[in-house]
Amino acid sequence: LKEGDPLLVKYQKERDAYQKRLDAIEGKKTGSTKADNEAKQQLEKELKAQFELKKTFMQKEIELQKEIANDKDNPSAVRYAALVDSLAKEEALIKTQRDFELKSQKLTESERKVIIQKAEDQILDIRRQSGVKFAEIIEDSKNLQKQAIDSLNAFRKSEADKQIDDLTNGLQKQLDAIQRNANQETDTEVTRYEIGKTNKEQYEKRKQEIENDARKKSLLAEINYYQDLIKLSNLPEEEKRKALAKISDLQLEYHKLDVESTKNANKEKSESLKDFFEKWRTQIDQI
Repeated sequence: LKEGDPLLVKYQKERDAYQKRLDAIEGKKTGSTKADNEAKQQLEKELKAQFELKKTFMQKEIELQKEIANDKDNPSAVRYAALVDSLAKEEALIKTQRDFELKSQKLTESERKVIIQKAEDQILDIRRQSGVKFAEIIEDSKNLQKQAIDSLNAFRKSEADKQIDDLTNGLQKQLDAIQRNANQETDTEVTRYEIGKTNKEQYEKRKQEIENDARKKSLLAEINYYQDLIKLSNLPEEEKRKALAKISDLQLEYHKLDVESTKNANKEKSESLKDFFEKWRTQIDQI
């Protein structure tokens, strides 16, 4: 029950009225009549009944807030707020019980101290229990955050895996197409060699050219693949570093092949010029 609640206001007014009547009876001199004693007992019963009613409502509110705090399906902030509320209500209930016991009985000073100490011990105990519960809610919140992060990372990984699979499948299709074309060109050269259109040296030379060309195209396809791989925003940094290293290796191999092809082309050109001049000289000598 909150301050200002109609039921609580009614209880407080009735309690104050009963207390005044009790105080009036207590204030009479010794030798009170039997009727006064009976009236006093009746008032005490009514006052106790009112207190028990208020206590019941407070306990129900505390139980409700504890249920909310203990339900792990509720958001952490809601559980935390409910636990704070239940703690405040439990402390209020203990103090209300303490005050009722202090006012409703004739007590010695030592008895009063016992009641007060008992209430303080109960408050400390529920605070310790709530402290444990607060820590549990915080830990649950951390676990939920971790689960959410893990789920997000898993989703990102699955998306990255799908994109990598798409790129890998695309690369494999390119490599297969390059190899098919190379095989077709090689088969053509084999046929030309078999029917005598080229000699063995020409066949071997053309075969090597086809292989080198296919390898260079494959290298370019792989370089493009790893460059596209690096562009993936959700690719782990370690994988990006590996892709960069792979690109470097592929570019080096491509450069070596390119240099070798250039050397071979220059050599062929030189030999061709040499053959031309030798034939030319032979023709001059014959003249």
